[in-house]
Amino acid sequence: MFYRVQQFIKAVTAQITKEDLSFVKQHLNQVEVGLFLKLKPYEQRHCIDVAKKLDETSMGDVEMVKLGLLHDIGKMR
Repeated sequence: MFYRVQQFIKAVTAQITKEDLSFVKQHLNQVEVGLFLKLKPYEQRHCIDVAKKLDETSMGDVEMVKLGLLHDIGKMR
């Protein structure tokens, strides 16, 4: 239950900074950025967090970072 409360708080307070958008644009092409920006802000925040973690741990594998940024695209429907 506490986990769900934390999720809710993260969802209503999610913010995307200019640095976050720069990170996104650095790893995605224009079409992919367009898709990414259709996600809800809390989904964008989550995807950026996942992608940054993958960036730290994937030893420079840019495809892994891209997958992190786009892994929730199916939720747009």
